[in-house]
Amino acid sequence: MSLEKFVGEFAQNIAAQTDCILRGDARAGNKHAEKALAAFMALREKGDAGRDALAALFSHARIDVRITAAFTRPPKPQRFWKMQQRARV
Repeated sequence: MSLEKFVGEFAQNIAAQTDCILRGDARAGNKHAEKALAAFMALREKGDAGRDALAALFSHARIDVRITAAFTRPPKPQRFWKMQQRARV
């Protein structure tokens, strides 16, 4: 499966999970969460390319998708250490 398909699956299932939770259907929401997690893990296995593919969701129409993509997309290790060093100064 291509990176775009994994990203689309991730976004679709995050949106569906939120909709299920708002309806009070936690069981269905958990099923969508598992599918979103599987798509995320597949992207994570792709390394930097998979991590960077999640950045496409930062401009998604739904805020729940944008926020989840932002929280699941860690910074590159080099950038993280530079940010920490600047914060110490």
